[in-house]
Amino acid sequence: MTNKNVVIIGFGSLNGNDQAGWWVIDNLKNDNEKNVILFKSKADGADWFPVVENATSVIFVDAVKSDERAGFVHVVENSTACINNVHSTSHTISIFESIELAKSLAYLKVEFQFFGIEIKDDNSCTDAVRKSINNVSDKIRTILFKE
Repeated sequence: MTNKNVVIIGFGSLNGNDQAGWWVIDNLKNDNEKNVILFKSKADGADWFPVVENATSVIFVDAVKSDERAGFVHVVENSTACINNVHSTSHTISIFESIELAKSLAYLKVEFQFFGIEIKDDNSCTDAVRKSINNVSDKIRTILFKE
């Protein structure tokens, strides 16, 4: 994706599986190109807002909890869908609430994709979660390098 400002935000905390978004960012560091910004967010605030201000494309990745099995990957394609897909997280403010705030403050001006990796506990990286981290990393690579 040349001549584009692509931003990938990986959300996480220091609690085991909740680092899933950070681990995706780590996976992508080795094959990053200069027009892609990789950012690890603590997800409890607005630290990522300025990073997406001039983005032409944004991808968010986070650990989520719902009734799905561990390792299930939730994909949200746009703002409208995020309203109907709020999943429990360990963050003070939900990622989707944070996204809506960034939009209302005119930081996030483009549509986005969200990948939520289902976790069941925060303690350790299970095989299912590890596999999903690799799968999401591969999906993002496909998105980045398809052009």
